[in-house]
Amino acid sequence: MASEVVRAEVEKAMVVFFNKKRFEAPKDTMTGKELRTLFSVPAQNKLYKEEPGKPHEDTLVTDEMVVHLKNGDHFYDVPPGVGG
Repeated sequence: MASEVVRAEVEKAMVVFFNKKRFEAPKDTMTGKELRTLFSVPAQNKLYKEEPGKPHEDTLVTDEMVVHLKNGDHFYDVPPGVGG
């Protein structure tokens, strides 16, 4: 029974990318703050979610924002003074 629980948790992990590096998110919905912690984003940097194929710019992820993850999502950070 315990192995079934572990297997279910492993299957839930979402594979996402931050600055082209692979990460496994522990759940499919996370706050911006949780993502910043997962990716170790410096506090002064802005975090963005890539939005390929969308007619608008990439999404700025704030700490309070709830992000619904999909396998293969890409994120990146931008230091102060640099555009996103």
